[in-house]
Amino acid sequence: MTTRLDLPALLAPISEASPCGEDMLFSRQFDAIQEARKHDDPSLEQGEWVIELKEANWPFVISECEKLLRDSTKDLRLAVWLTDALASQRGFEGLADGYRLLTGLCQQYWDQLHPLPEGGDIEMRVGNVTWLIGRSVELLQRAPIVSDAHTGYGALVWETALALDQSIRRTPAQADELQRNKVTVEQFDRIRRATPAKFLQKTHRDVQACEQALAEFEAVFDERTASNGPSFRAAKDAAAAIRQTVERFAREAGVPMDSGAPTAPAAAPAAAGTPAPSRIEPVFDAVVPHHAPAAAPAALPPGIHSRAQAIAQLKEVAAYFEKTEPSSPAAYMANKAARWADMPLHAWLRNVIKNEQELAQLVDLLDLPKNDDESR
Repeated sequence: MTTRLDLPALLAPISEASPCGEDMLFSRQFDAIQEARKHDDPSLEQGEWVIELKEANWPFVISECEKLLRDSTKDLRLAVWLTDALASQRGFEGLADGYRLLTGLCQQYWDQLHPLPEGGDIEMRVGNVTWLIGRSVELLQRAPIVSDAHTGYGALVWETALALDQSIRRTPAQADELQRNKVTVEQFDRIRRATPAKFLQKTHRDVQACEQALAEFEAVFDERTASNGPSFRAAKDAAAAIRQTVERFAREAGVPMDSGAPTAPAAAPAAAGTPAPSRIEPVFDAVVPHHAPAAAPAALPPGIHSRAQAIAQLKEVAAYFEKTEPSSPAAYMANKAARWADMPLHAWLRNVIKNEQELAQLVDLLDLPKNDDESR
């Protein structure tokens, strides 16, 4: 387990003469960190042509970023990369620590913080923070909110499972195909029921701390940029929705939440002797009376949040047109798009390029596996 950040050490000046040190953008240390951060999307379904996915070396990224920030340079880019790595390793707790570091750097060193403005233009700083806010939504959604001794699932898995459940209800004949290699609501619930109360309570505290740290970073960054920075709304909404989901899970499990930030309204107490439900039922198309205020959403905002959800909806589109307009090419194209979405690049090329000579030239140019054995 990665230890907590030593914020006082990371926020101490490099030296009295040069508090922020030098810009190390073109150093071998920066190059090594950027190389260690590279990774493939683990959610990519590779079909028959399986290649080894590249994984980021997050411990190296954390160690090197800390070392440079402490000893050599105060750099917003390094702090953003460190925040990404911390969240990837420690979830909500790591993300909150990263936000606190960024807040401290912007508060203490704004005028000398790297990258320095060019002619008063802070575009590079704003660009780095804009990337982090977008990335934060994914990091928040992937951090585990339920976990047994072996498996942890985040809010993204829960939202995708709900979308899958809805798709199966609409097209039950395609249930086997839709849920192949996917986490179902039932599978998620098994892990949820096995989640210790202390895990839910700690997760709730960590998400609250993350919300507070994000709000403090937003306030400081808005002040420093004269409100010309990015919107933090997407990350704030994602964090709030996840906290509400954790609170809902805790209520259903009868787990008390620690006092702190306001929580969602408690559910009405169950009658004596009534067991807690074994499953949280997904709710779709709920009707809210016009005279009553709408409750805050218990899950992520509407829309497509994962590849699995997008592919499932493509298959739904295909099924609809096959049933209602058999002569329409839409069903064929949607099915083809769904199949292609599950293919890595080299498999897709072999599927669409029939000329072996042209295929071989393109495979060499892109440095792709030349045969199935190489890709396994």
